[in-house]
Amino acid sequence: MSQISSLGDDLNRFWSSLSDGHSGASAIGEVFTNEKNFPVRAAHFQKANRLELPELNKGLFVSENIPVARHLLGEVGARLKGLSIDGVIWGHGQAGYKFGNQMDSYATEVFTARRWTLEIRRIFKSLEIEIRNDHSIVNHSNSCLTGITALGEAFQNIASGRWRRAVVLVQEIRCRDWVLWPYYKLNLLADGAVMRPFANHRNGFVKGEGGAAFLLESEIAMKESVGSPYCQILSAVNLADSWKTFEPRQDLAMAERCIRIALSEANIQPGQIDYVNLYGSASRKGDVMETRLMKKVFGARAYEIPMSAIKPQVGHLNTAAAAIETVATALM
Repeated sequence: MSQISSLGDDLNRFWSSLSDGHSGASAIGEVFTNEKNFPVRAAHFQKANRLELPELNKGLFVSENIPVARHLLGEVGARLKGLSIDGVIWGHGQAGYKFGNQMDSYATEVFTARRWTLEIRRIFKSLEIEIRNDHSIVNHSNSCLTGITALGEAFQNIASGRWRRAVVLVQEIRCRDWVLWPYYKLNLLADGAVMRPFANHRNGFVKGEGGAAFLLESEIAMKESVGSPYCQILSAVNLADSWKTFEPRQDLAMAERCIRIALSEANIQPGQIDYVNLYGSASRKGDVMETRLMKKVFGARAYEIPMSAIKPQVGHLNTAAAAIETVATALM
């Protein structure tokens, strides 16, 4: 695994900051907007992480994704010298966006999924890692679910025998007014640099930037690479329904079913769970729904299982939220 966030750009620093209760959340001063009092706070990707990003006023801001991807893949790729991979799943929120017209200050070019795919291929070539299939670089853009659905797809490809080895890369570099404004209008953004999920005085989330990368291998393929695994993935389940965009069904039936199917496929009983990583967006409705869900799944034991949310420490990474939280969970 590798990660980059407002807590640092390596796993040791990330884990040390998490376990010591440090937060990288801070005000962001690089939002392009004509409104002088735009009330946004964010955990922003810092140059102190040793990645030199292009200045925001030079060309396409989306090019910031490339050095971040290069860094994340470089750390994972160190285990793969001389080996090949069967698939790459890249999760981000920008493939195919057209920049121009109403966004002239950003860019005047279309960044297509094909353009991103070529950039990823160049990075792997520079790392001397072969991607076996020309059609096995998959782009994912599924909002806050991107990280977990990308990992789930890679897992299912390996479990089915289609792939032996896969890399999952998920990143979020979008602390921009056009991204933050809808959240602000929906009253989902915190009014300060601190977010407090599940607290009575919670008032929304803090936007963050960063990403994570994972090397997933079958047991046979793992014998060929360097190092030891952080964890084993036992199941991955995705369910969806046609409901409201920002609010789940009140009965939480589908969410409960999803968790129970995952536990069943992994051959694990609810009583065996030692820790739960919560979404914890600090929104009024979201936290209540998640609390109810845990009680439905775990019953009285929900009060005993350690649970936490790391968004107060790294910010809400949107596209990469589940990815960075999977890194934290694996380290735990």
